[in-house]
Amino acid sequence: MQHAAFPTKLLLLASLPAFVSSCADRQRPTVAISSPVDLLTRPDEPQFTAEALTSEEAYERTRDAQIEWGRANAGVIDRACRWLKSAGVKLDCR
Repeated sequence: MQHAAFPTKLLLLASLPAFVSSCADRQRPTVAISSPVDLLTRPDEPQFTAEALTSEEAYERTRDAQIEWGRANAGVIDRACRWLKSAGVKLDCR
């Protein structure tokens, strides 16, 4: 039995270079995924100033600016989630 297995092992070893060379010529597929530009940048959060701490009107303006900043960032996250889902990523966007 051992004598019959020996030629089989030699045959497998001899065919290995042919197998490796057939795989070497293939090019790997490239995937070009580019995200929308508005997903890559984000403005800084509006900060409270000394005036906002002393003036109710300035406080309201700053607070409204922060709320709008948060909504804009939530929109960016929603667009990124939809973009990733359209690219085939399995996500649960709520």
